[in-house]
Amino acid sequence: MKELNTDKLVGPILILSAKLGTQSGVGGRRWALFGRRMMEQGLEVHIITAQKELPQEFKGFSNRVHRIESVYPDVLQFGPRNIWGKIQYRLALLYMKFRVRGTVYDTGALDVQNLRRLARNIIRQHNIKTVICTGAPFSYLYTGVLLKQEFPHLLLLSDFRDRWTNGFHYGIRALHAKRFAAEADREAAVLRSSDVITAACPDIIAYLSERVPANYHLLLNPVSDLLQPLPQVPESMAPKVFTITCAGNIGKGCEPYFEHFLSNVAQLQQRLPGQFRFVFIGNGDREMDMLLDQNPMPCIQKHPYMNQQSLSEFLSVSNAFLLFQRPEMVNSIATKVFDYIKFRKPIIACVGPGGLYDLITENNLGYIMDRNLSAEDFIRDMSRLRDGSLPFNRHFDYTPFTLDAQVQKILHVLEEARKKRH
Repeated sequence: MKELNTDKLVGPILILSAKLGTQSGVGGRRWALFGRRMMEQGLEVHIITAQKELPQEFKGFSNRVHRIESVYPDVLQFGPRNIWGKIQYRLALLYMKFRVRGTVYDTGALDVQNLRRLARNIIRQHNIKTVICTGAPFSYLYTGVLLKQEFPHLLLLSDFRDRWTNGFHYGIRALHAKRFAAEADREAAVLRSSDVITAACPDIIAYLSERVPANYHLLLNPVSDLLQPLPQVPESMAPKVFTITCAGNIGKGCEPYFEHFLSNVAQLQQRLPGQFRFVFIGNGDREMDMLLDQNPMPCIQKHPYMNQQSLSEFLSVSNAFLLFQRPEMVNSIATKVFDYIKFRKPIIACVGPGGLYDLITENNLGYIMDRNLSAEDFIRDMSRLRDGSLPFNRHFDYTPFTLDAQVQKILHVLEEARKKRH
């Protein structure tokens, strides 16, 4: 493997990421992948995380992963399970409102001091030159601001995996003016203090750049090297019917399109019984799960999260892949898109015009499913897909989206930022 640039101007590096993801869950995996690859290529990288389980791929680097014990109330993170849980939930809300100026659903809000204390020690012990903070939780991004105030020599990269003040999670939209202003102030401080700002999609950069001019870079989630297609599908594993798989969350805002899709699937089942199977793996979105439960059909299957090996096997035997895109994220390209591409199967994408639409149509990576597609057209198109009469490019070069390519980009922008400071 080609040696990555380990310029002394950049390393050693400290990464702050609340989660790293595991074999059975993606959460935060972005910087687990980037950090591990940097370590493998000889760069000294340390990671601070609140995740309890060490991902398997870090077993050889366990001395580089440092844990903090988060004090965020579990009941707010996972929800109440009984009457006593509901009482605990309300008490936890009151406690968080007393302790936190902004959103009470920032799971790192109470951990900032512990983060700073541990980070401070690592910075001094290992002569850290670069700190990378990723959010959500957004308190991890703000911790980077505080560290840079204490250690002005640090090069600070702030990575936005999600939207902050223009987001729709973490209770942001429900905040009263004073609490929202507290979040907006923290976000602006991050933008002003960072030497480099990266984001997972152009829409986030467009919003942030209107707030504060800064050094912005698009950093897509990479094609994971942990998810490998089977070189050859055993005959015993080959599906008996045309199998279309959707892996991961569908996403809030897609409810009307997903409900319409399920209605079309019902018509397909009536017209062509037993010829198609739709599989949903690891969907953690409650609204979509309810829609699936309300529309039970023999051609639809649900599975919980799978480990990497099981997911690789299932994607390898699938005939096509399915994804839905939230209407307001027209230029966002989810990680699953590149994982789908790696398996060389057609993508059925329920998306509107934007970056993902262009990627699929310009490269013949699959089929754009209109959000209001009639049942007749849906049945026709699924039949064409099954028969192989829809055009599909099996030889798309996804090299620019690989893990190595993205890590090279990270090191390059960090080096350029450091040179500007000298």
